[in-house]
Amino acid sequence: MKTLDAGTEFPKQTIPQLGGGTLTLGTPQGGRDWQMVVIYRGLHCPICKKYLTGLEALLPRYHANGIDVVTASGDPHLPADHSALPSIAASC
Repeated sequence: MKTLDAGTEFPKQTIPQLGGGTLTLGTPQGGRDWQMVVIYRGLHCPICKKYLTGLEALLPRYHANGIDVVTASGDPHLPADHSALPSIAASC
């Protein structure tokens, strides 16, 4: 497993996006300067669900500070689609 050192540029990776298309991790969207990538198991996990619900409530603050927030799950498309929080750019 390769780890990233502080200050290292995030390696660009393209993943499928829910609803179609792709999303490039490491490339902020919406004119923002930073991108926070959150990897989670799925909303079947109570800890993940609580964390993501709290994260969704904080989105306006992240956006106001120039941070694009992206969530990604290893769940297959159907479970991920049903568990996605609407205001976070969820991908699988």
